[in-house]
Amino acid sequence: MTLPGGGQAVPLAGKPIWLHQVLVRSLGAIVLVSSLASAAETPLRRESDARFVIDVQFQDKGGVQYFYALLPSEPSPEKNATFALFRPFDASNVWSRLDSPPSVVMSRLAYTVERDVSFFNEARARDVEYINAVAREMAVVKRDDGTFRVGKMPANTFRIDYFDADRLAKGGLELPAVKRALELSGIETPTNVVFQENSEFDRVMGMRTADGSVTWTMHVAIAPGRTRVVVFTMSYLRTLPPFFLGGPGRVFRESTEGARVLIDNLRAYQPPKK
Repeated sequence: MTLPGGGQAVPLAGKPIWLHQVLVRSLGAIVLVSSLASAAETPLRRESDARFVIDVQFQDKGGVQYFYALLPSEPSPEKNATFALFRPFDASNVWSRLDSPPSVVMSRLAYTVERDVSFFNEARARDVEYINAVAREMAVVKRDDGTFRVGKMPANTFRIDYFDADRLAKGGLELPAVKRALELSGIETPTNVVFQENSEFDRVMGMRTADGSVTWTMHVAIAPGRTRVVVFTMSYLRTLPPFFLGGPGRVFRESTEGARVLIDNLRAYQPPKK
């Protein structure tokens, strides 16, 4: 799902056979929540269609709705209908520069938080202390050029672009990715949009891990002190676990649990006292 990313090589006979969660969810869109909470406290419900309708009653109880799809590299995902739906989210058109088809993970996540939409401002989206408080295991550092580096294996770089109401009104709503996000979610106008693009994924023991990952997060004010968060992700992966280590199902399980923790961390987050 959004699916938090970061990875860890699992050695077998001296070779890494699987990179745990090379999906990146969201960090800046990874704006998500409490390893203090148990799994039962944050119910997840998988939806069969990326265009799923928000279940207000379920979300009011803390529920998280999500769509998830993983396409293997063979046959090429290029002709798949779900890939076509998500292709506009690849804003830098990384796909066109790949030397061979990767596996593709796509997700849409929607949930509600008891925070005013003003909480999700640009300063917070770029605040490395906030990012590390929510994505606690990623070991993120901010570079002088404003980009970020994830320390957890496989290390990678990400950048954030923030669209407030003014930028959205001045052309942001016409971006192909934003138009597709609005189309699939049924949202007319978000309060803001955060774009995160991860690249420069390190190899692990010589093996390629991922070609890139993107996350588009929309924040929608639904009432004072309440915000709906809608996240779209797409990741190009080069390493999946073999069947005897769980196969694609392991990617799914670890991704959904990772997203649950991030959402819990966001809901539990308390800004530092000044």
